[in-house]
Amino acid sequence: MLNWNFTDTGESFVLNLENSALTYVAGAQAAKADAGFTLSRGTLDEVIAKQTTFPEAVAAGKVKFTGNPMKLGDLMALMDEFPRMFEIVEPKRTAVS
Repeated sequence: MLNWNFTDTGESFVLNLENSALTYVAGAQAAKADAGFTLSRGTLDEVIAKQTTFPEAVAAGKVKFTGNPMKLGDLMALMDEFPRMFEIVEPKRTAVS
């Protein structure tokens, strides 16, 4: 379980991976979370947009954490990454006989 606190929006979340299902609860914090992260939503947006990395944001003091921050790395290692640009609609292919 990971606790998330966003300083600019005042939002808090618990992120949980269990039985291959990733779920979250808004407005809550887990007492026995593996790690907790406090940051602005803008910082998370920069990480998602790959304008910075999470370790760089931590080193710059934009992210504060408690517990074992490597648990986030463990979770992210399980995620697939897809190309940002791909064909949504492809031309109809005709069968050649």
